[in-house]
Amino acid sequence: MNLQNEQQALKSRWLRWLIYLLVISASSVAAGYRILHVNLLDQGTRERLKSEGKPYWEGSPLLSANDRSRWCTIRALGDGNRYEIDGIIANPDNPGEFDLADPRKRNRFWATIDLVKHPDQQGEMHYYSSKPTLLPTLLAYLYRGVRLVTGKDLENHPFEVVRILLILVNVVPMALFLVLMAAVFETLAQDSYTRIILLVGASLGTYLTPFSITLNNHLPAAFSVGVVLFALVHILKNRNAWSIHFFVAGVFSAFAAANELPALSFFCWVGLILLVTNFFRTLLFFVPGAVLVIAGFFVTNYNAHHDWIPPYAHRDDGEVVGRLDDGLYQAVEKKEVTPELAAAINQHAEKVGFYVSAGSATIHAGQTPVGKSVESRFVLTQTNDSQRLAIVRQKSGIIEIRKWDNWYEYPESFWLIGRKGGVDRGEARPEIYAFHCLVGHHGIFSLTPLWILSLGGLPLMSRHPYRRFGWIGLMTLVVSVVVVAFYLSRPLEDRNYGGGTSALRWLLWMAPLWLVAAIPMVDLLSKSIWGKIFVAILAVASIASAHYSAMNPWVHPWLYELLVQMEWIQPF
Repeated sequence: MNLQNEQQALKSRWLRWLIYLLVISASSVAAGYRILHVNLLDQGTRERLKSEGKPYWEGSPLLSANDRSRWCTIRALGDGNRYEIDGIIANPDNPGEFDLADPRKRNRFWATIDLVKHPDQQGEMHYYSSKPTLLPTLLAYLYRGVRLVTGKDLENHPFEVVRILLILVNVVPMALFLVLMAAVFETLAQDSYTRIILLVGASLGTYLTPFSITLNNHLPAAFSVGVVLFALVHILKNRNAWSIHFFVAGVFSAFAAANELPALSFFCWVGLILLVTNFFRTLLFFVPGAVLVIAGFFVTNYNAHHDWIPPYAHRDDGEVVGRLDDGLYQAVEKKEVTPELAAAINQHAEKVGFYVSAGSATIHAGQTPVGKSVESRFVLTQTNDSQRLAIVRQKSGIIEIRKWDNWYEYPESFWLIGRKGGVDRGEARPEIYAFHCLVGHHGIFSLTPLWILSLGGLPLMSRHPYRRFGWIGLMTLVVSVVVVAFYLSRPLEDRNYGGGTSALRWLLWMAPLWLVAAIPMVDLLSKSIWGKIFVAILAVASIASAHYSAMNPWVHPWLYELLVQMEWIQPF
């Protein structure tokens, strides 16, 4: 009888894996199909191509400023072995000038607002992508391999190269991610229905699906979390797990954090769980794997920016190098560099790093940070655009000379105060923002109803038969609360729902955790036909929601569009 049961279980397992592979194959083919049909054509592009008699496919495979920013780094590093992207974003017919607001002074297909500007080692100002450098650097080397094999480059053959790279870095890892998640479901879930329906949800019902056709940091982070969960489940199931599982957990938990800063909480929890599980293997294998990625993160950042700190941390002025009195500040307010002002600043020349000349320095009004104790602020520039100082008057009356360190402060920057438009202005009321992030037009639960099952499943993760994996449930609960609370508590300028995008993209990396958290609840509901129907309805609703933006994730959610059309909310 036992032998017969074992044979039946084996047949069921083989049948499930056949279904898994069919679902994963269908999902991968669909993603590849969509990648092959991506072509962004705005109205201006259409008119230009029509007037030039060029066919429609001469549009762009790059969908947004977000992905263009990373592609610029890949192209600059892959073709020219540099991180500066000045020549890429400028109009090729007028490469000496760049202005985002002027189509004649920017490359329509490559220009991006996700830029920073700062001096290189020679003191010359250049534009750089504001995105973390590790992922684009790795992809730049992959691009070199594609260029070597195909003979095609991003400048002259963007469609072919972009499509090849997206299939390699999005579709293939996503397929592997789904295989690993299927293995996790096989281990943790008790019912075949649970395993299959969650694999379908993972393949088609999360917002990883629309983001699979564009270059982004969310898919690599989610893939990394899936790999870590696979390793973690194996380790918790078998305390004598291979050392390679600890190393893999170290590499990919750190890589998740390298792509999504809030995933640092996930990285710390994985390290804690493994320390409790096997202290010595964690030190010998997990730690070196993590250090490898951490070193890559900072080394590539230094190679790109000659600074260990990532660009997004350069949003404010640097250290105080001196002070001025009220009399000299009057000259600053008049934007006059008098000999007395120059002499006062030059007393601190060693800290400043250059001398100020009354004859060649200029002063202009700078950005005054919102919500800080700054009354007014000016920027002094000496000859070379890279030689800058910030002169700041605090509300307390103290006048400080500070090193300029706001890499987002340049004339054409989209991120200047008062220049942001639409959703990037931020939601004024925190409570309204929280509502729409949870159950409103960008809601976690309204756009992906499957996560309702995750919410119900978390408390069950500590019970039999899931108790052995209770650490994963506790980690998911704490990390979810911390990360969601972090984004809900952001100041006005950051309350923008992730920008012009179809979901709260900052939380996509948590999809593997939430899928695992749903297992106990789906197991419970699958005991009845009505429970199965309820789960199926949530899965179908999630699939339909995700596929609304399947051809372009950089659009507003369907629920937002519906609420605007019904005039229940005002458009951004």
